[in-house]
Amino acid sequence: MTETNLETLPARSGRAARLKAGQAIKVINTHGQAGGGFLGLQCGGHA
Repeated sequence: MTETNLETLPARSGRAARLKAGQAIKVINTHGQAGGGFLGLQCGGHA
């Protein structure tokens, strides 16, 4: 079963999320302009 949570973030804001193995994040720019950023970090273990 796939769970979908949609969140809208205000401009110039951020959000933190902890994912389990196999989970994913999809980033969508709803205004269609270039910009935005995404930073992913691995916590513990080895890649």
